[in-house]
Amino acid sequence: LVEQAAVAIIVFKGNEITIDAVNPKMLQLLDKPADIAGKPLLEAIPELFGQKAYELLHQVYTTGKTFNGNETAVQLNRNGKIETGFYNFTYTPLIENGKITGIIDIAVDVTSQVMAAKMVQKLNDELANANEELSVTNKQINISNQMLTNINEDLIFSRKQLEQSEQILRMAIEAANFGNWSINVNSRVLIVSSRFKELFGFHPQDKITLSDCLNQITDDFKPAAEHAIENALARPEEFDLSFTIKTFNDQKIRWLRTVGNLTETANNDISSFTGIIMDITEQKKDEQRKNDFIGMVSHELKTPLTSLGAYVQLLQRINANTTENNTINVLDKAGQQIKKMNSMINGFLNLSRLESGKIHLEKTDFELNVLIEEVISELLLTSSNYIVKLTPSATVSVKADRDKIGNVITNLASNAIKYSPNNKNVEIFCTIDNMNAVVLVKDHGIGIKPENLPNLFDRYYRVEGKQTSTISGFGIGLYLSAEIIQRHGGKIWAESIVGKGSTVGFSLPM
Repeated sequence: LVEQAAVAIIVFKGNEITIDAVNPKMLQLLDKPADIAGKPLLEAIPELFGQKAYELLHQVYTTGKTFNGNETAVQLNRNGKIETGFYNFTYTPLIENGKITGIIDIAVDVTSQVMAAKMVQKLNDELANANEELSVTNKQINISNQMLTNINEDLIFSRKQLEQSEQILRMAIEAANFGNWSINVNSRVLIVSSRFKELFGFHPQDKITLSDCLNQITDDFKPAAEHAIENALARPEEFDLSFTIKTFNDQKIRWLRTVGNLTETANNDISSFTGIIMDITEQKKDEQRKNDFIGMVSHELKTPLTSLGAYVQLLQRINANTTENNTINVLDKAGQQIKKMNSMINGFLNLSRLESGKIHLEKTDFELNVLIEEVISELLLTSSNYIVKLTPSATVSVKADRDKIGNVITNLASNAIKYSPNNKNVEIFCTIDNMNAVVLVKDHGIGIKPENLPNLFDRYYRVEGKQTSTISGFGIGLYLSAEIIQRHGGKIWAESIVGKGSTVGFSLPM
């Protein structure tokens, strides 16, 4: 029985703790040969001397009381190197004719689980610290936003009392450490403040032109900046531009943001293009640190999660022929939760890659309706109580990034399932309309209020309400989907009736 047992077992005899029997599972756990049988424990495994696990054996042999060890650290010699592992074990005294004659030890290696738990705790601590830092950053951003609001109120008041408001505006700009500028629409003459010159790395006494400033913009932003300025000079639209420069005197890279608009004269003639400019380098660094942190944490979470998934799959194989339905159901649910966590982590990784510009499209020719069938098959593995079907259609071929379009379809269908708790039918349509491939995902769920539809594809946006409070999510799936479709030159949209369901669709040029 000991030899054939599915767990690690070793039997000791006498007060010298001599190994009487040991099964292959225990030999594998100890990393020892079979000839340790018949030897005293310390002769066979000398590294146990002085360790708690060895001392407890004598205690059990003396008292006759069973001892259960939980996640106990034990150091063993493996391949000539002392390694620390964690084990759950039970020491049970063997009693013959009322006398203690030995001990049976049943052990399970839980090192991976213990290390994974420690890693998760470490990540949780790091996440908590990061949240505190982000909270501080958000407060600073709110303060800056409030300052901008005050400046805008001062600008409105300046139309009534020009001289007084100009003085207030100058004070506000200096307090906020902004620079200001003005460009004559006809002559292109540039007039700037000292702070503006400082931001570009010029001295206060330097005379600079619009070309001098454009020359400091880095090559990756310069063409777009020149185009944006020319458009702004020609059309009465709001101007808001962020870019990097290399300062004139010390050649430092700096992030700047400038906003402005065309100014009209009393005769409604456009005379100048004016605005303010600010240093947003620290804000950009904070954003990069946040994206790096999200990417790092998501990547680190995938490793223990992958191991956990492998353990669940192993247990599913071991219990494949079992008649214990509860065990099978628990393992299936564990596998489903692991897939959901993997999906969330992949969402954060994709968000981090998207915002850092590391998402690239690898376009190939494929049949869109075949891809939809594959997505449906995978979804039904975790949502078997739903009916998700593709309405029959002609073959639709597109040239796009197959994996990323698959992610979009998965996001839309998963949302349809999540937000349809009472109606289990989800329909997917794939058609051709005016040389565009069109995919529609229709559910019969709770629906979306009209006021929420315009923000549906915003980053981190979630519809708040009693019906959605228990539905998990971070508000990044639809945002990523919209970005992927837009990068393919397509469109994405949503239609909904509260209480009757929603239809979310996208189109791709063929």
